[in-house]
Amino acid sequence: MKKILSKIITFLFVIGIAVSGIGGNVYASGQNGSRSAGADVSITKERLSGSDRIETSLKISQNGWKNGADTVVIAQGYGYADALCATPLAKKYNAPIILSRQDALGSDTIAEIKRLNAKKAFVIGGEFSLSDNVIAQLKDIDVDIERIGGLDRYETSV
Repeated sequence: MKKILSKIITFLFVIGIAVSGIGGNVYASGQNGSRSAGADVSITKERLSGSDRIETSLKISQNGWKNGADTVVIAQGYGYADALCATPLAKKYNAPIILSRQDALGSDTIAEIKRLNAKKAFVIGGEFSLSDNVIAQLKDIDVDIERIGGLDRYETSV
C-alpha cells in the first residue's frame, strides 16, 4: 500500500510541476533589466544553405561578416570535432569558421578569404585534418597562419 501511495504522490508531483509552467511568462535578465518574452517579441530567421557543408560555411561567412574579418578559422569540413572545439576561438576573434576539404582549399574558399581581407588564419587540426597544401595555399594569399593541432581530436581541442 505504501508503495502505491508513494507512486501516486510522485506522479501527482511531476504532473503539478509540468502543468505549473504552462501559460506562464518567461523572463530573461540582460543589460537592460528584465524582459518578458511575450507576444511583442518578434523573431526573424533566414535560412543559409549550400550544396554541401563547405559551401554552407561560406554562405554563413558572407552573411555574417559582410564588412570582412581580420581573422578566419579554418577547419576540416568532414569531421565536426575540430570545427566544434574551435568555436570559442572564433568567438574571441569575431572570426567565421570556414570549412575545407582535407587536401586543399577550393577556389570559392580562397575567394571568400580574400573578400574578408583576412590577415590571419587559424588552421585547426594536424596534417591529417588539413594538409600542408592548405597551409601553402594560405601563404600564397599572404595570410599569417597559426596551426592548432594535436595527435588526435582530443589533443587538438585542448
